[in-house]
Amino acid sequence: MSAATLNTLDVCNMALGFIGTRTIDDLNEGSVEAIQCSLYWNRARRAVLCDYPRGHPWSFALQRKTLVTASTNITTEYRDWKYCYQWPDDALRICAVHGVGRERVDRSVPFLVRNIRTTSNNTTTATQVIFCDLENAQAEYIIDIQEGDACDPLFYQLLIRKLACYLAVPLLKNNQNKVQEIEQLYDVAFQKANEQAIRGPVTWEVARRAVLCEYPKDHPWPFALKRIPLTPVTQPPEKYAGDWKFCYQWPEDALRVCAVHAPGVGREGRVVPYAVRNIEHEVYYGSSEQVILCDVENVQAECIVDVVDEQVHDPLFTQLVTYKLACLSANAVPDNGENAAQAENIYNAALQRANDRVVQENLKGVARRAVLCEYPKDHPWPFSLRYIKLEPELARDRILLAKHGIIYGGGWGYCYKWPKEALQIRSVHATIEREEGSVPFVTRNIFGESHLGSTKQIILCDVPDAWAECIVDVVDEEVHDPLFTQLVTYKMACYSTAQANDNGESATRAEALYNAALQKATDRVIQNDLHEDLRRMDEERRYADATDDWLMSRT
Repeated sequence: MSAATLNTLDVCNMALGFIGTRTIDDLNEGSVEAIQCSLYWNRARRAVLCDYPRGHPWSFALQRKTLVTASTNITTEYRDWKYCYQWPDDALRICAVHGVGRERVDRSVPFLVRNIRTTSNNTTTATQVIFCDLENAQAEYIIDIQEGDACDPLFYQLLIRKLACYLAVPLLKNNQNKVQEIEQLYDVAFQKANEQAIRGPVTWEVARRAVLCEYPKDHPWPFALKRIPLTPVTQPPEKYAGDWKFCYQWPEDALRVCAVHAPGVGREGRVVPYAVRNIEHEVYYGSSEQVILCDVENVQAECIVDVVDEQVHDPLFTQLVTYKLACLSANAVPDNGENAAQAENIYNAALQRANDRVVQENLKGVARRAVLCEYPKDHPWPFSLRYIKLEPELARDRILLAKHGIIYGGGWGYCYKWPKEALQIRSVHATIEREEGSVPFVTRNIFGESHLGSTKQIILCDVPDAWAECIVDVVDEEVHDPLFTQLVTYKMACYSTAQANDNGESATRAEALYNAALQKATDRVIQNDLHEDLRRMDEERRYADATDDWLMSRT
């Protein structure tokens, strides 16, 4: 919305148009309308500047100025206040009192405005002053504006209606209904403006940030996730921290903190309990600062951040932002609420669909990984097999674990890290050639101090430079076996029906379907192996027959 320029004559004529009287050409023309406009012009302008909106002053009329200490003596009544300042000459209303150099986002300190009366030479003088407990204070206040100054278009509209309210009483003495109608028009416009100021401007940015934070519960948008190391707060006030050991600054670009992780590689660090608080710092006098409290040092936070680039947005996210913008816009319209309720219902339905989609995608991932690991016994899916060189555990980790009484056990000679991409270890081999046969091995979960708070899985065996044949997760459905896809579908049905609020019949049926399909898949592998054995036996028989024939021909 572009700024307007204050034009006194235009405002007066539009206000006169509201009440249905003739317009004027000049404020000094001497007509009844011109006299009344001149009389009420300053009062109407200053009233709208000071009245609207409570807690959200007009930005174009805001001024910030260091206060001057008042020379008047503080009366006994106000001795509890430490400092007394002069009222700024150009101030209409004091909005806030801050420390020197503080930004407007900081909380104002308590202050009191009073008229102090002094008597000298039988003359009483009233002096307006400001009391507060802050030295070298600055005041944020509303100033008056004049002809030609830039202003908000909404202010322009309110000023026209306010002036019309003042003019209606002297110019429409015999039409009380019209006077009340004009006053109601101003009240409606004022209420709408006040609600808009409290809520903030209805924009795509506001809607985007709302959807980023609202959807979906426990399944945030992947494109908006960011892992951020937290910065400790120096000398946090202990009275706000409670029993928490560490205090960290809120990340500047974070809209919401989803989790706090202990130190670890990638996302391996375990999630730790945390709390978010607004705490006051004496070094930032009067400010409120958001912090994160937890019991682990050197943590990282998984945060939702604002993502402006629409090219990386999920199409469903864009749809939800559109619906959210419609909700915010509808709530700003002063009607009976039907439009807002309808927009809210559309948004909630789309949000539920989006949430269901994420739940299904996560459920499908769980089911896929379960089928990969469960089927078939001793005959893993070929498309999910990987042969991976194992990485030895660091000697430092072994020393730290032994120091804390944690041993690998069993007299195993070598310890290896669990491959990050592995769901399951099928076998361990001494060489790069897996045909050489597997060696004995075991897996363990150990608590490593070098990754504070994380649970690490390890592989123990007796050969150096070992290799592992692993089952890994394969998301690409194009390489999936059709029978595998069917099994994943049945497995998802098992998980879904297990949550159903019935007597368990649905879950039993789904489990039976899955087990039957699993048995069918296992039988297929067994049959394939049997056919392979028969084929190999047939080849060996034919080779033996050919050898006998060759020997017979030689004799």
